[in-house]
Amino acid sequence: MQSSEQIAPVVRFVLMLKKIQQVRNHYKQYILGGDGVPISLKDLMWVIGDMYDIKVSIYEVDYVGEFTRGLIERYADRARILIRAGIHERLRKFVVAKELSHIIIDEREDWSPLGSETIRKAMIERASLTELHRLSPSTMSETYAHAAAIELLYPLEYREDDAVKLQNGDLTLQELADHYQIPPFLIEHALGPSLKIVIELSRLSA
Repeated sequence: MQSSEQIAPVVRFVLMLKKIQQVRNHYKQYILGGDGVPISLKDLMWVIGDMYDIKVSIYEVDYVGEFTRGLIERYADRARILIRAGIHERLRKFVVAKELSHIIIDEREDWSPLGSETIRKAMIERASLTELHRLSPSTMSETYAHAAAIELLYPLEYREDDAVKLQNGDLTLQELADHYQIPPFLIEHALGPSLKIVIELSRLSA
């Protein structure tokens, strides 16, 4: 039997999926062609700004960091997303989506002023969906944001069929990446071992 400490992060993951689905529904309702893919980052920013009554700005900055590709500065009525200049367009799309996800899913206690140190810890403190309780709060926030960004850019409704096609050799990772306009590593991660768990959890969030 799982302890309450183990169950709580899973419950929060289910709530995250529910919040992302609400964003997806808003996107489909208000964006022309919003029921298709690829997802437009510009339109996604508008949807999140409209739903959460927050103004979001993106700035490309020159900095050197071993782990950090982007970070978000959160204020009461606005957010600034800082993105490392020069990264590939599709990777940039994912990084922005991940930072936007913090607006959707974070509680105030998740906010951290530590920036790159939080990212460094997230790189070290890896855990599967069944081991989320082992993570520190800041690392857990990064893990949820990563998962949320996948749900925003590569919706679950497409992934089960894509996984079968990939396994049968009908599609390649690169072809899927080109279709959804996201990095191949993200496709590989999204269709990995956690897919079955996410599918099960999504049924709880419906």
